[in-house]
Amino acid sequence: MWKEKISKCFGVVDKRFAGHPIEENETKIVMKEALEAGANIEDIKEEFINYVKKEISNKAYLSQEIKKIENYFNKRINQERQ
Repeated sequence: MWKEKISKCFGVVDKRFAGHPIEENETKIVMKEALEAGANIEDIKEEFINYVKKEISNKAYLSQEIKKIENYFNKRINQERQ
């Protein structure tokens, strides 16, 4: 299931979202699998945000990573609308 693979999209130690090309590629794979499973991009974005909220305790760093996730997925939402 795609939700179980979300952790691969983040740094192992720093939990940075798609900070490495491998993690960025994993994000694309997870998104593709999620869409094929019937999820929409908003649902996928929320799952990523929920994941990172569980993993990061520093509020400033958490806010930064949530912003990255939102920007990434909002860009895809905007591309779909065009």
